Amino acid sequence: MAHLFCELYLRLEAAGIASQNRFEFPLKQGQFADVLGLSLVHVNKNIQKLRSTRLVDWKDGIVTINDFDGLAELADFDATYLSLRAEPR
Repeated sequence: MAHLFCELYLRLEAAGIASQNRFEFPLKQGQFADVLGLSLVHVNKNIQKLRSTRLVDWKDGIVTINDFDGLAELADFDATYLSLRAEPR
């Protein structure tokens, strides 16, 4: 989930759809669980962990990444594989 949030943000930012570490994410947790092939319980626990560490807030269809570098470190995320027009962080 952390990796996906990092990647989605950078892709949406490059497309001009996201900024200031925020992007629209209109899925509900159950839908997100289905997309990831995980149980709703597992997704909920992980979202709560991301919230409790203050890395991510997800409320009313908006994801806010409070600490992109911390989230990227947690996810072992490296944006160099992305082919984006804008320079990745």
